[in-house]
Amino acid sequence: MPYNIHLTEAERQWPMGSTQDIGNIIKSILSRELKVSALKLPAREAALGFKPTKEKRAVTLQLGEGPFDGSTEHFWTLGFDIDKQLTFVDLVAIGNLLTVNVNPRMAYRGFAYYAAAYAVFVHNHVSDQPPVFSEADKETTITLLRTSKLAGVRVYDHMAINNKLDIISMLDQNILAGLAEEADFTDLTMKAAAKAATEMNNINRQLVTNLNQRDEEIKDKNSYISQLEAELAKFKK
Repeated sequence: MPYNIHLTEAERQWPMGSTQDIGNIIKSILSRELKVSALKLPAREAALGFKPTKEKRAVTLQLGEGPFDGSTEHFWTLGFDIDKQLTFVDLVAIGNLLTVNVNPRMAYRGFAYYAAAYAVFVHNHVSDQPPVFSEADKETTITLLRTSKLAGVRVYDHMAINNKLDIISMLDQNILAGLAEEADFTDLTMKAAAKAATEMNNINRQLVTNLNQRDEEIKDKNSYISQLEAELAKFKK
């Protein structure tokens, strides 16, 4: 079962909406996680809404990983169903102060389990400075876009958030579309196939032209030989 951050009933009713709507969802969840991280174990269990006896395994899973406290980079997947309602928030990876490594298989593990169709990826920067997408963030997104086709999931956005909960969006900054083109295996394959077909057609045309030229040369030589044979026959007479 994927690691699923506890969602309130109100949060489960939130539609995907605009990037600002999604940003508000993320801020709400992470604000609660930050508050929970400061509590001791029994209070954390209560704040997360778990019953220790009935859902002890779920509590261990969530608290064992450690709730978000802003001290290291984290990477989350938000899954939305076909009606664009939030179904799960999965903590995919925890990194260090400067980076977090994301396994694509882990990033999509919740979609089959929760029957989700749309993905919004979120990672945090351990800083109060305005977040900026790095080249590493873009490379991670390209990898996730490529694997999304195999998972049957549509990537809606990738967002970054800092310790002040300032949030930026690849969709809003027109970065995602360019990365999607770069990640498009089908487009690359079609272009490569079209290029190969054009080159093959050019080669075939050149071969036909060369063969026609040789046919004409052979005809000319045969005609010349026939003339010589005719002259030789006259001479013999």
